[in-house]
This record gives sequence, C-alpha cells and structure tokens, in this order.
Amino acid sequence: MASAPPLAPPEPMVKEEQSAVDLAQAQSLLDQLYDQCATRPAGTLFFQRDFINMQVADDMGQLLSLIQSLTDKHLMKLMTFDGEACWQIRSRAEADTCVTLHTLSLRTVSACFCRCYTNIMMLF
Repeated sequence: MASAPPLAPPEPMVKEEQSAVDLAQAQSLLDQLYDQCATRPAGTLFFQRDFINMQVADDMGQLLSLIQSLTDKHLMKLMTFDGEACWQIRSRAEADTCVTLHTLSLRTVSACFCRCYTNIMMLF
C-alpha cells in the first residue's frame, strides 16, 4: 500500500509580518521626504538633485519610487522648469481636495458617457 506524500510545512507568517514592516518603512520614508520638502518656503521647486541631497532614500530607484508615490497621492505635482523635471509640494489639505475632485471628475465623465450611450441606443 502506497503512503501519501508528506504534507508541505505551513508557510511561515514571517512574509506577512515582513510585508507590514516594509509598508511601515516605506510610509516613514514618504513622510520624511514630504516633511523635509514642507520645511522650505511655499512654491519651492524641487529638482532631482534636491531630493538626492535630502538623503532619505538608499538609492535612485527607491528615491524615484518615493517621488512617484507622493505624486500619485497628489502631495507633489510634476512640473518642468527650463526643460528639466521638477516637483512642487502641495499641502495635505490641497492633496485631499485634488483626490476628491479627481474622483468627482471621473464620476461626472462616466455619468456623461452613460447618458450619451443611453441616448444613442434610444435612437436605434
């Protein structure tokens, strides 16, 4: 009689715990970068070299990831100055407003498409 193959050991919970730690560390770095920018006068333009000099990230990939995350959260806006990419921070309140407006805009556009589609379909 053949015996059943041994069961694989259960996956350790370390992966989930590590993931939570990574998220907390990433949020901490985001906060550090944003807070350092917030100490500058309003309207300051930040260039890549400015972010590098803040020494928040370990490498360029991590720095670009942080900048992208802040931009995605509307805490920074991407701009250009003399053909060079730069960023300007927004207040947290302004960023919240941008998120809300963005969501409302998408809903409005979606509703318009639905109405137009419905109106077109009624013609046929």
